[in-house]
Amino acid sequence: MFASVLRRQARTAAVSSYDSLFSRVWQTTHAPCQRPTRFLSFSAIRRFDVPVVQKQSQHPPSQQLFIGNLPYEVTEAEVREALESYGHINSLRLVLNPDGSSRGFGYITFSSVQESTAAFNAEIKILNRLMRVDYTMARPSHASGMASMRSPTPPSSTLYVGNMPFGTNEAEIREKFEPFGPLRSVRLSLDPQGTFKGFAHVEFEREDDAVAAHDSFAEEPLYMLDRNVKIDYAASRATGRKMPSPSLYFFDFRGDGLALRHSLSAFDQDIIRTYFLRSRVTGELTSTGFIEFKSVEAATAALQKHNGRMTKFGPLNLEFAVSSRQDANPQDRYNASVAARAQASDRVQRGYGDRDF
Repeated sequence: MFASVLRRQARTAAVSSYDSLFSRVWQTTHAPCQRPTRFLSFSAIRRFDVPVVQKQSQHPPSQQLFIGNLPYEVTEAEVREALESYGHINSLRLVLNPDGSSRGFGYITFSSVQESTAAFNAEIKILNRLMRVDYTMARPSHASGMASMRSPTPPSSTLYVGNMPFGTNEAEIREKFEPFGPLRSVRLSLDPQGTFKGFAHVEFEREDDAVAAHDSFAEEPLYMLDRNVKIDYAASRATGRKMPSPSLYFFDFRGDGLALRHSLSAFDQDIIRTYFLRSRVTGELTSTGFIEFKSVEAATAALQKHNGRMTKFGPLNLEFAVSSRQDANPQDRYNASVAARAQASDRVQRGYGDRDF
């Protein structure tokens, strides 16, 4: 009996100890959660809110915004829907690939700076992807000294593209610029030996496409190898702006000398020779060269009739050139080209037919 009493006292002490321990644990884990709502008002809680920090930009606020990090499958309608709640949209342009797919960025212009600022400060997601939004900037001038004080070159359909690696070829330049729109020509600057001088002129069919390329590379600079390519507007080429001469300079022609002669067949008897420049780097013939005529009058007539005409081998882009042989006797220049003309005739028989033209 005495043992039974001892067992009951032990059970009672154990239960009491457990209850005391449970009470202390409860107070430790739950009391802090109850304390704020018990002793503080909601106004006091609001005083501890973290203030919203506005986003920063390196560019001053403007109506136009750069929008990037877009899904490649996104459509213009989807982008417009994501942004139209911030204000009236004056224009929206996505930069596209030749197949019509998005390149992942574009430009939007709101009717006021206040509206564009609201979109800039917002966290906008499209197709579960956070959109990158920033103000656009004016293209900085690459000139120095007194040249930097001149007003910027006005927009045109032709872009100057400089500071390129000397091994760059025309195909690589086209790859960078054709996504913005059809090109009229790509003119690489070559020295008399055919070596690329590191810059070129890219002419678009439409000025709007040139502006799109210019603005795009102003926001996201173009790099080729380790070089930051310089891009600016260039003055459109004027027809025959140089002094008339018996030689014409041509560029961006995709055929060879025979194809060039065929394209100028009305003046075949007046042509002394055609000459394509060769790249010193690759050893390949370029799409640029010269056409020598018997007289200034024949060269002028060919320029006026054919400049800008589209052929199967590309456009005929022509202008007067300073020929190193223009002071020579025309008959001497004609006699010197007999072998070249015979070689061209042989190529007709072996390699070309009427279907090629």
